[in-house]
Amino acid sequence: MKQLKPLLVLLLALLTLSGARCGGIAATRPAVEQAVIATSIHYDNQPDNNIEQVPTSTAVIYLAAEVTDPTSATTVQVTWYQLPNQVIATETFAGKRQSSSNQLDFDYQKSASWLASRVERPGLSWPMGEYRAEVRLGSQLAKTVFFKVVSDIAAEEASAKKIIRSVKFGDTLNDSNQLSSSKTSFRRTAPAIYIQVELAGAKPGTDLQVGVRYVKDDLLINTFSSVVMGDDQLVFALSRDRFGKLWSDQLWPVGSFQVTAKVNGVAAWTGSFLVQS
Repeated sequence: MKQLKPLLVLLLALLTLSGARCGGIAATRPAVEQAVIATSIHYDNQPDNNIEQVPTSTAVIYLAAEVTDPTSATTVQVTWYQLPNQVIATETFAGKRQSSSNQLDFDYQKSASWLASRVERPGLSWPMGEYRAEVRLGSQLAKTVFFKVVSDIAAEEASAKKIIRSVKFGDTLNDSNQLSSSKTSFRRTAPAIYIQVELAGAKPGTDLQVGVRYVKDDLLINTFSSVVMGDDQLVFALSRDRFGKLWSDQLWPVGSFQVTAKVNGVAAWTGSFLVQS
């Protein structure tokens, strides 16, 4: 029995080593990590945006996909459909981006790179409706991405709404000039009512407008404007010293105030707060 123990230990060590090697191989198998629909791409095929609703006037629609740990034998196929099953186009990529004639391909010599499949508008506009794009790694389905083609106006509204992450109200600010707490009901004597807007992914030069209207009299109190970029958090102040003069007693009137946030002129968010006696 004593002689068997060293053999048993050796066998277990070999099995453990074999399992580790198999695990290492599995961890580095080719994969499609992500796939998104975009209307423009960067020089390395990464998407410039990530959208679910495409304007009907868009000239080119892209599917950008990240391929990781490819080999020289890795192939990726992208098939575009208009639902339910009308095939629009099919493209196959073999990782040959090294050539200047294959700029939309991934690069099999890199551990991670992007490909970009593209479909061009068939006429003056895309047919509105639902679409999907399937990404296959070899013969296996790796990713499926669904999107809709909608009117230009509907697409603008959807894009604007994504930029407004949140809108909150309050009557006090902290040392960082942000809301100390959020509330939707205020007293008539409140010295100021603050509107805090949190943005996400706004492009440089994005125009933000925040309008405040007293509902009972349909009276526009003020429209705040700002040019923003990227992720930002802005605070606008309704000062009673300034705007209370609109009423004879110079206090906030009882009732509801509607707040509308617009991004590049497109209504993106609407909410309200209340003044109580």
